[in-house]
Amino acid sequence: MSYDEPEADKNFDRLKKKIPHAKRVHGVEGIARAWVTAAHRAETSHFYTMDGDSQLLPDFDLNLVDFKGRDDKRVHVFRCKNRVNGLVYGYGSVHCFHTEHVRNFKNLDVVDFTLSVATEGFCIQPAVVSQTCFNTSPYISFKSGFREASKLASATNAYAGSKPDFRTHERLKAWTSLGLDESYGDWVILGARLGAIHGFKYKNDPDKLALISDHQWFRGLFNEYVDSNPRDLFQETKDTLEKFDFYVETFSERQSRYVKGMLYSV
Repeated sequence: MSYDEPEADKNFDRLKKKIPHAKRVHGVEGIARAWVTAAHRAETSHFYTMDGDSQLLPDFDLNLVDFKGRDDKRVHVFRCKNRVNGLVYGYGSVHCFHTEHVRNFKNLDVVDFTLSVATEGFCIQPAVVSQTCFNTSPYISFKSGFREASKLASATNAYAGSKPDFRTHERLKAWTSLGLDESYGDWVILGARLGAIHGFKYKNDPDKLALISDHQWFRGLFNEYVDSNPRDLFQETKDTLEKFDFYVETFSERQSRYVKGMLYSV
């Protein structure tokens, strides 16, 4: 699944070497529409998806634990390593969907497609099979941080029927604090902080939250910051987040590596 990721062509070539029958859905406007398009191209009862800025790990294993056969309509979510902040969870991960269930999905303007389509529940797979490598340009880094932090802050990424827990807070802290030791990590952090502000501010406004799925809206937003040094805005965004009782740290490159090593062994 790709749209404007700079390394998407290379990543798809890597994928084809490991999974020769892989198909590509590229350039579809709207995230939910892209997934539904993929479902219509699938030829089996279930299909796997992978983001254009992700790579399979050398020892990947896509066998499903607790798979209930052709009628299993749960969304199966593998775990994924985040190259920037060290987190390991479902962000950017490989998913497995029931083909017909996705084909019949109608609400194409949802904030988080995966959560919205999971009306039959989730099955979290224990294996870590991929790494998300989204920090390939200022824009993609900014957009990735903004989108995920907005969902975390607004709790729109809580599993269906559940409430946010300590992991939501931990993940948002990591997105808004860690990563200066990686390429474009400053753009990831700025995007995440602005995204968290957006999520906290509009958590009860679905229309505003849905903007994070609009590529054109993101381009316009990024253009407001493109000529800025993202680090110059760290203090301002930190002060704004404190108004929502959310407190972040700004770690140096060395401190970021140390904290990630302590917390996530990366």
